[in-house]
Amino acid sequence: MKLNEVDFPALLSAALRDDHTARCLAETLNPYLKDLTAAADDPQLLPRVDDLEETVLDELACELCIRWYDTLAPLEAKRAVVAQSDLVHRGMGTPSAIERVVSAFLGSMRVEEWWEYDGEPYHFRVRTTDIDIALAKNADIHRVVAQTQNLRSVYDGIRIETQTGTAQAYVGAAIQTAQFITLPTIRP
Repeated sequence: MKLNEVDFPALLSAALRDDHTARCLAETLNPYLKDLTAAADDPQLLPRVDDLEETVLDELACELCIRWYDTLAPLEAKRAVVAQSDLVHRGMGTPSAIERVVSAFLGSMRVEEWWEYDGEPYHFRVRTTDIDIALAKNADIHRVVAQTQNLRSVYDGIRIETQTGTAQAYVGAAIQTAQFITLPTIRP
């Protein structure tokens, strides 16, 4: 017996076959169950994530409970998120999981923990060198971090590092002294 060839109304017991409501329900659900069993014939979707259509990726993300999945993201970002979902779920709340998710959507970013930047205990921030993405996707970064961080940690925001070319700089100093005097208000 093949699962996709099963006729659901035929599986009903004799007592349920005589019940009009049960028989109608089985006949109504039969095409949907056949579609569901046809989808079960293709269980190896994750290894072929690079070949899947966008609609299949959206359904797969829902089925895998990928909370940080963005249906409006580009196709390649969706594929990266679905492909890494198992690793992120296993390490949920760790810096590694946050890095994977943020990098999949927004490019190369790194999580710095509090001892790396003299922050308060249990604080962290995201560090990047891509100022354009950080500014354009600021809200998305905050949303994704909130969905993958652990509850005890505090997100301090994004640190953007920029590099400039070498240049000569001239430094000078000046001292100015001043004295401030406050006069009382005189009333006649």
